[in-house]
Amino acid sequence: MILSLSIQHIALIDQLTIRFYEDRQLIDPPRNPANGYREYSLKDVDDLKKIKLLRKLDISIDSIRQMNEGKRSLEDCLIKRTH
Repeated sequence: MILSLSIQHIALIDQLTIRFYEDRQLIDPPRNPANGYREYSLKDVDDLKKIKLLRKLDISIDSIRQMNEGKRSLEDCLIKRTH
């Protein structure tokens, strides 16, 4: 379990951006039932780093979601991005 403040430092992404990705269903950390806090995993950290890289490559949020769902490949997203 990684706390919200820690994930910001580990993934080098601010809290608003993390919430934005959650709202867009790119990550979905579980909440602790006792306190309602999000509990991030190492997979969430990896996912955030991947999202950050893909956004730097100008891959859209929708395309990233489709890749996560297995509906598109990275190659397809990169090709369509240049056309």
